[in-house]
Amino acid sequence: MFAKSSNKENYHLLQPDEERTLCGYEVAPIIIDRQVSVSALHLTKIRPIGYELCEACASAAREQQQPA
Repeated sequence: MFAKSSNKENYHLLQPDEERTLCGYEVAPIIIDRQVSVSALHLTKIRPIGYELCEACASAAREQQQPA
């Protein structure tokens, strides 16, 4: 599951509870898998094509994968 909004060109990775992104943004608890015009971050099952991964989410994901 991913999070995105239509007014940004980034998508986000989610924390396990899917209520916030790895970089800390709150996500609306709705799944929208088609192109819509909304400003709130919402869930999508499909990695958004044409969107870049948020740098803060990418960094947080790398940190989680590193052994302690």
